[in-house]
Amino acid sequence: MSDLAEWLRAQLDEDERVACEAAPDPSLRWTDDSADAPPAGWNPLTHIARWDPARVLAEVDAKRRLLNVYLEADNYYRDHRAAPAGELHGLWTAIQLIAAAYAGHPGYREEWRPTT
Repeated sequence: MSDLAEWLRAQLDEDERVACEAAPDPSLRWTDDSADAPPAGWNPLTHIARWDPARVLAEVDAKRRLLNVYLEADNYYRDHRAAPAGELHGLWTAIQLIAAAYAGHPGYREEWRPTT
């Protein structure tokens, strides 16, 4: 399991590095008339290739599967009126963390923000 965790961490680190090259200040948003465009000499193809639609779709699928695991567990434990607190709480925290990436989107509620 630690090999997978280390590998995944490296992938996320690389995503972060490429995204930071594209936008050194993540609070800035690109627009067509933005003066906050990427730095000179930056190759947008690196960023575009990293966010290939096939990869984005694979991430969407993985996140949906995790969400489904949570929903199935939540439904099961509601029906049986018993839940191993750690399992359900851990899944809920994972869902909160994934959702936090979309905090700037309409409809996101602050009470959903993870506390850990």
